[in-house]
Amino acid sequence: MSDELKKPDSRSVAFENEVGVLKFVRFFGHMRRAEISRAGWHGSSAESAEKMAARTIARMLEKGLLLPRQNSLGETSYVLTSRAAALLSNEYGLPTNAGYNIQGVAGPQFWHRTLATNYLLHTIEKGGEAFGEYAINHGWCPLSREDFTKHYGKVPDGLVLYPGESRGYRPGTVVADWVEVESSFKPPKERQKMLDVAWKVGMPLRGGDGASEIIFDRMVIVYSQDQNHRQAITQTARKQLRDRPLEVPEEVTNSVCLAAVELAKPLRWKGVTESTLTEALSEPARTSHVREGCKAGTFRGGLSR
Repeated sequence: MSDELKKPDSRSVAFENEVGVLKFVRFFGHMRRAEISRAGWHGSSAESAEKMAARTIARMLEKGLLLPRQNSLGETSYVLTSRAAALLSNEYGLPTNAGYNIQGVAGPQFWHRTLATNYLLHTIEKGGEAFGEYAINHGWCPLSREDFTKHYGKVPDGLVLYPGESRGYRPGTVVADWVEVESSFKPPKERQKMLDVAWKVGMPLRGGDGASEIIFDRMVIVYSQDQNHRQAITQTARKQLRDRPLEVPEEVTNSVCLAAVELAKPLRWKGVTESTLTEALSEPARTSHVREGCKAGTFRGGLSR
């Protein structure tokens, strides 16, 4: 049998899986086993993916490649050790920092960042190129944090790139979804700022090298379906349309996606239902009070089984 037809031995497959997990954790900063199993083995059944992730994580803990840390839910999240950072930097040419000083694992941003990670994993499963806030902050995205701040006045929770042909654009075009996560009820001014960005859909992104070749195609607002963010967003959108009227409002509102995520407790991805802002605005306006100010790198494929 030729070398090309030989089945890889179990040790090489295991090592490839470990490196794949390292790359995912590097890109998102911190991940639980639930996210690692989705990222690495999304082509497998949930049960099989969980088993493979558990085995891989156990080996990596033994090798000193992952560091377990208690997160805000009282569960375990994993970050990279200095040994893992050196491996990715020296052997794979990927500038990497160890995760010892990441504050978001046990801080107030944990839920927000983890919900963003879960949605971005969903986009990877659909063939997107996803960049989370951690990747943006470390310069692994086509636009830097400074680019976003300078040109848009805010930094997204994620940016996802797709082939333009998948959205009806000419061949060779790249389009982007700007992802915002609503994990707490923001003041109206914060939602207003988000919709100010949404009013720029259809234009090339502004920023660093190559950014102008990417079309800003959609704003995606992600939230847990258990919370009434849809009502708050549509209230702000109605005011936005009064203050900044559009000749053809649907050209923008059709490109604003409301992504209601279904979660199992404490924070387990079950699925997402997407609708447009146009559809939300067509619903009768509610008069009930909306709470304000309450507390609340790039991958495409999976790993080997």
